[in-house]
Order: sequence, then structure tokens, then C-alpha cells
Amino acid sequence: MTRIKAFQNQYPDIALDITTDHLHGIQEKLAKNKCEIAIGPRYGLDDRHAFIQLNKISMITVISPSLLSNLNANDTKIKQQSLYAVPQILVTNTAENSPENGHRYILPTGKRWYVNDFLAKKAMLLHGLGWARMPKHCIQAELDNGQLIPIEVENFTSHNQLPIFMIRLRHQTQSYQANLFWEMMKSFSPFTGSDL
Repeated sequence: MTRIKAFQNQYPDIALDITTDHLHGIQEKLAKNKCEIAIGPRYGLDDRHAFIQLNKISMITVISPSLLSNLNANDTKIKQQSLYAVPQILVTNTAENSPENGHRYILPTGKRWYVNDFLAKKAMLLHGLGWARMPKHCIQAELDNGQLIPIEVENFTSHNQLPIFMIRLRHQTQSYQANLFWEMMKSFSPFTGSDL
């Protein structure tokens, strides 16, 4: 957000239209010309897209302490079978025509509940209604005060760094404002090796 604020400070007369989508919904908006630039993970990107890595976010798997105590997990890693009856809370793929649900980090079996955003996901976690992977920065206070507990699930990516990209269609004509935004965000990127 500090980068967007810097852009707004440098170009106060340019209005930004910021909406959120999840998983393949981000690229679908680009393909349908509903936006010029998207920011998100690398879901569905191919040679039609130009993209620049802007950041990495830490993803961590968490559960409420009360739900964890019900699992009787004595090992350092929780067996997947122990979680089959506990809902894995997932954010719904917002793409209208996606051939898949878009999730990469999901147990092959077990109960799943879908929500429309990360705030709903966090609320369900805090109420002990399931377990999930969450961006660490979104739940840091709850981790610090013990409302959520990090867990390691056997044979599952319980935590990792998820690259976040600024994305546009390679052959789409960009507006003057979109080009200004792209170039300024690109200048902030500490990462190299992006596919421009």
C-alpha cells in the first residue's frame, strides 16, 4: 500500500479503481478487458502476460488453540487424516469460467468450506470453525496473542513464500495512466528476472 500511496502522492489527479479477485479471477479480468493491470500470485500466467514481481508474502497454516486441542496432536506434524473431519477453509476462485478450482495447497480428501475473502476466512479461523493457510501479515496480531496457532501438516506445504506480481496483457494497449502506474511500480520492485 505504501507504493500505491507514493503513486497517488506523485500523481494526485489520477484516480485508481481498485477491486479484489482471487486465484484465476485476477487473470480473467485482464482477459475480458475489465482492468489494465492486476496484482496477485502467478495463477494462470502464460506468454500472453507481462509481469513483474513486486513482493513476496509469507503464507502460514493455522488453527485455533481449541480446535488444535481437539485433534490430540502430539507429534510435531499433524497427520492429514487427523484433519479430514475439520473443514479446510478456502477462498473461492472468483473466475467465472475456470476449468478448475484454482487451489494449489489443498488436501486431496476432507471437508472443505469456501468463503469469499480473507476477512471471512480469518473470522472462521478465530471461531474455531476450521484450519487454513493465511497470509502471515494478516494474522500477525492473532499469532502474537495466541488466538491462532501455526501448524505443520504432514506432506503438505504448511508455510512458504508466495511471490506477488503486477500483471498486464503483453499485447494490450495501455492507457497513459496505466503506463505511469506500471513504470512507477516497476521502479519499486527489488526483484529481478521478471518477464517484462
